Amino acid sequence: MWVGTYQAARDSSSSVPLAHVTVVGTTAYVTINVFAWLDIIDIRDPTQPTLIGRYIDEPEASFGSVAVQNDLLYASITGNGFQIIDVSTPSAPTLLGSYGGRDGVDLAVQGDIVYLGSVTRTPIGVEGAVSLVDVQDSTQPTFLSNANVIAARIKVQNGFAYVAPGQVGQGRSGMTIVNVQDPTNPTPIISYEQDVLAIFPVNDLVYFTSGTPLSGYTLHVVRVQGLPDPPADPPSPTARCFDETGFCIDGRIRDYWEQNGGLPVFGFPISAQRTFTIEGQPIEAQWFERNRLELHPENAPPYDVLLGRLGVDVLEQQGRAWQTFPRDEAAQPGCRYFAETQQNVCGDILTAWSANGLELGDPGISERESLALFGLPISPLQEEDIEGQTYQVQWFERARFELHPENALPFNVLLGLLGREARP
Repeated sequence: MWVGTYQAARDSSSSVPLAHVTVVGTTAYVTINVFAWLDIIDIRDPTQPTLIGRYIDEPEASFGSVAVQNDLLYASITGNGFQIIDVSTPSAPTLLGSYGGRDGVDLAVQGDIVYLGSVTRTPIGVEGAVSLVDVQDSTQPTFLSNANVIAARIKVQNGFAYVAPGQVGQGRSGMTIVNVQDPTNPTPIISYEQDVLAIFPVNDLVYFTSGTPLSGYTLHVVRVQGLPDPPADPPSPTARCFDETGFCIDGRIRDYWEQNGGLPVFGFPISAQRTFTIEGQPIEAQWFERNRLELHPENAPPYDVLLGRLGVDVLEQQGRAWQTFPRDEAAQPGCRYFAETQQNVCGDILTAWSANGLELGDPGISERESLALFGLPISPLQEEDIEGQTYQVQWFERARFELHPENALPFNVLLGLLGREARP
């Protein structure tokens, strides 16, 4: 259903311009690639988008892609790098600084670094680069380094730049992943020969398109594995470190880990605490052997730390839909029946499930605390092969309970290492 429209005026002598749009909150930022033209549009009422600010630079310039971070807008300029525009006052956008010297085709911003993708046509072909530029001082962007890859399209996630040659680079190269953890030494580490037009990474999956107007276009999905972790910051004096994996826990994540089950429930940390892209959003998180702890400071404690739904995630990675598992119509004797998913939880698994829970202040360990920690059951008790051994297991939204009769109580029920299985 069509909701609303904003029509920008244009010079009748020019062709129809191509616009790029970025939305932050209730504001849309639209640039036009025929001119260095920026419109700032209020979209709080989607039926009536309203122009609230405009910035126009010299007519020889031409804006390309845009990114907005902390009230600063970064716009690539065809033929000449990028500009930084202060949009904190939408009615009066103001140029703060610019960076030249490269043909700015696309860009991405993370922290104090702009990743500028460029393509240059030469008498013998097409060249390109990813330029890393320090923008800590917005008035004086400072060049840091280059990686020599054709970069008509660029996305940055978790210390890696995902670069595509786009239409102009077809036949020159495929997708390249560049390690940008050291901004002074960006290093291409993985390449794919398939021509790539557009690209979008989500955790360990990369979605990209290839093709031509005549042959049609194809959407590809690639799972990227084996990327190195970013170097961890030195541990603080309050950190608790584990020689077994070489990682530390601190702050709210340490509190949560220690208060809600510790090693048996979560396992050892297997990553540093850092920003991960989770469901398309940058979230501060840390991976553990059995789960992922996410920081959500917008929530009041104890919900400022949330668990990943790794039971669901791992099944999805395996191509298994939990909704297709057998279900029970009613409760079985001695079991707890969950009508929400039509599953029974019985015996030793019910005992283990009930013995642990998220600390919500209830007397003892309540059912709602166990639900908050592990989630609902999403499978019946069933046999599965895990690392070459056959076990009886039951899947929950956030865990996999495994029966190990060879172990003495209480270790006859263990939680699966879903963090190791799910982590990109």
